Amino acid sequence: LVSENEDETRFKALLASGLAQVTEKIGVSSAHVTFLEESDLSALLPRDFLHRTDQQFHFINDGYRDHDDFLDALSSRKRKGLKKERRAALEH
Repeated sequence: LVSENEDETRFKALLASGLAQVTEKIGVSSAHVTFLEESDLSALLPRDFLHRTDQQFHFINDGYRDHDDFLDALSSRKRKGLKKERRAALEH
């Protein structure tokens, strides 16, 4: 978002300030900046934005007919773990 010819630190601070102002003005509890580069984090932390880290997983269907077909391709230990996780998720 910052041109190579501009002071990157100054403009990132201004963008972070603007994000905080918009968040407050529209009355929302948070704003999310996803896939943030580490170098951009320094502009957000002084404005009391939280640094959240996550992992993202992508599933590629290799021709499985259904969830059970997928489970059948796994080792017993992995199959048991996934079934346990799924039960816990459905309970909530």
